[in-house]
Amino acid sequence: IIAPIPSPFVMAAVGSVDCLADLPLRVRFLFDYSAETALADPAVRAEAAEPLPAMVARGLADALSGSERLADREAFRAAAARVRQATGANGKDLFHPIRLALPGEPSGMELDLAVPLIEQGATLGAGSGFRRIVGAADRARTFAGLLPRP
Repeated sequence: IIAPIPSPFVMAAVGSVDCLADLPLRVRFLFDYSAETALADPAVRAEAAEPLPAMVARGLADALSGSERLADREAFRAAAARVRQATGANGKDLFHPIRLALPGEPSGMELDLAVPLIEQGATLGAGSGFRRIVGAADRARTFAGLLPRP
């Protein structure tokens, strides 16, 4: 028996899908996350190793450590604001490193939709019928931990 899929999962996943065959690519970041795979891309690795993106990635890991799950847009935006305050990064300098660290992809679904999906997926327990989804705090910590130290 598979548990019902929460409607925000479905709505965000299918929002920009024209045919059912596109759906697996749309939600790949949920089920196939790997910080190692993200950083295997030379462009991602080079960007993430730059001082400001690396500081944002580490700041994100710190901001999410011990915090509540980012279960909705407001919680994600509040976490991003904490990272902004800690690092001084704004706009793309703030959000692109977060995108690399959490979905693990340089482009894709809006972060304020994707991150709550990650968190909702991470709450699905064993026996749900879904592959385990790694939560945002674990993703951020793993990604930041793979970056070279200054």
